Amino acid sequence: MDKYQVLIVEDDKDTANFFDLVFNLLGFRCLKVHSAESALSALENLLPDMILLDLHLDHPYSGEQILLKVRSDRRFDATRVVVITAYPVMARAVTDLADLVLIKPVDVEQLKLLTGRLLGMEIRPRQYFFRDPTTDLFNQEFFHTRLEHAYERSKRREDFHYGVVALAIHVETETAKTIPSPVLKQIYRWVAERLKGSFRPTDTLAHFEGNQFASLHEELKRPEDIEVIVQRMREALSQPCIVADQEYTVYPCIGAATNSASDQSAQDVLLAAQQASKAAPQLDTQSSNID
Repeated sequence: MDKYQVLIVEDDKDTANFFDLVFNLLGFRCLKVHSAESALSALENLLPDMILLDLHLDHPYSGEQILLKVRSDRRFDATRVVVITAYPVMARAVTDLADLVLIKPVDVEQLKLLTGRLLGMEIRPRQYFFRDPTTDLFNQEFFHTRLEHAYERSKRREDFHYGVVALAIHVETETAKTIPSPVLKQIYRWVAERLKGSFRPTDTLAHFEGNQFASLHEELKRPEDIEVIVQRMREALSQPCIVADQEYTVYPCIGAATNSASDQSAQDVLLAAQQASKAAPQLDTQSSNID
């Protein structure tokens, strides 16, 4: 039987070496990385049985954002994620996403108990509660949770900028006046896959209901950067969608908004983006691609 593989994501090299030593003695294969960027790169090709994840990593990405990346990707449905942090307050925000949370310092006996517990667990997708069944994107409830976190961070950090993009997807075809629901679901899945390709691993993309989508973009360098994201989304959806040899034209109405000091709640930015989406012309994307 192949050894279980552990990805150790820890920026303190001494701590990472300690985890590596213990897990090797317990019969695991280990890969150590010391930054969030290295972890995201490794996960492009690696499918570990377990990820040992330090939450407090240096910028530009945090351990929490790696956790979001893992939980939004069906490839990692069977991967156990153990969050390790010295900050209990940080752990509260990810309790529902992690399989287990350990508070530093962590000793050898804790790691032994950890492996026993996790290897005896029934494998089931942790992200079942957070994922929209139609598109495999995050659902509306989880999006609102992430939006609340972004709002709270913006109140603590003046340099923290985030934005929300709201999309209403309209579909047309030359051969039918109405589009069956099963076909619409396939089109929405196509929209999700197209949008994923234009997003950063740290962005939160969600399907609300029907033709409504939204995305949250944190750590913007400037509020104006949201317009770059909107343009990428327009380009991603500029091609026709093919379902069962039938061509469908997708017209996204896109609206965007960024946080400001005057926001009274997390919902203010989302509502502003949704209002902008309602005011946007349906031919927004198509007209932008006409020579």
